[in-house]
Amino acid sequence: MKSSKEWIKTLFDRSPPSKCVIRVDAGNIKGLSFGHLVRCLTISKLLWEIYCCKCIFLMRNYPEGIAFARQNKVTVKTIQQDEKDENNVIINICKEFGPEWLIVDLPYLNMDFLYFSEIKQQNRKICYIDDNHFKNPGADVYLNSNILARSRIMDKDNSEYYVGPEYFIFDETLKDYAVDTFNSQKTDKFLVLLSFGGADPTNLTEKVIDTFLGIKCLNLRIDVIIGPGFSQLDMIKTKIYDGSEFIKLVINPPNIIPFFQRSDFIICAGGRTMYELLYLQKNFLPIASIEHEKEAIKAFISQGFIDYGLLEWNHKTFLSVFNDQLRCLNIK
Repeated sequence: MKSSKEWIKTLFDRSPPSKCVIRVDAGNIKGLSFGHLVRCLTISKLLWEIYCCKCIFLMRNYPEGIAFARQNKVTVKTIQQDEKDENNVIINICKEFGPEWLIVDLPYLNMDFLYFSEIKQQNRKICYIDDNHFKNPGADVYLNSNILARSRIMDKDNSEYYVGPEYFIFDETLKDYAVDTFNSQKTDKFLVLLSFGGADPTNLTEKVIDTFLGIKCLNLRIDVIIGPGFSQLDMIKTKIYDGSEFIKLVINPPNIIPFFQRSDFIICAGGRTMYELLYLQKNFLPIASIEHEKEAIKAFISQGFIDYGLLEWNHKTFLSVFNDQLRCLNIK
């Protein structure tokens, strides 16, 4: 997998931006979570480092997502959730701000891209970041780092295409932080990390914790990462504080990458985190939290990146697979 700073210059060098509008959403909503926003925050950071490019984030008014974006010190303009003509909002923001580029990174299945033609008529470039549609809706640059993309995208036009896991966007500077900065206790035990994204709308965190509370393993320690959009925090706290000493809670750390780096094994959903862990060369077990993650997990297994993955939650299957992984790693 390539360094993002290296290949992203190739993407933008033909038309270096001084201003950019980024259309992205995040929140505690099934199928959305925070992965798209994290990716766009990394792009914004790289554009500033390389081109001194100023970015405006244009986002639907989902409170958790807006708060997380502003916490990362970016400029946000909101689209009201009941906005009738969202496309005109995008067009008008581009007219007012005057960007060279519009970047669109959204997961919605029924999106209307007719406004792309008007954006182009304003002599602006469009970069469309895709995960699951596998089709360019008319952007100048199409980016899809999904492991399935190469086999799915057949009808290419004259646009620029960046397709495959080697174009996964990762912020290398995040690896430089020390995990102890975030007051997480060190341990000599086998360290398992649970991370199901910024919101975990399908509540995999609770299901896995309930399973671990029934495990008797003296050499095991569990860290549970809770993201900024998680809505069941009090319930998780009650389970952990009342039920176990070997499960530790970490609430919304500013940088999750050091926790990945120091963990021996990670349990995650089937989205962006899988690619981060592949990049970091970590052992992990993914569990699909939404339909399109099933195919990605199957591809990770068939291409030999991982041995196991769950296509849906099942208590008994999870426990069996997890114990198999521990045996492979000689953990008792």
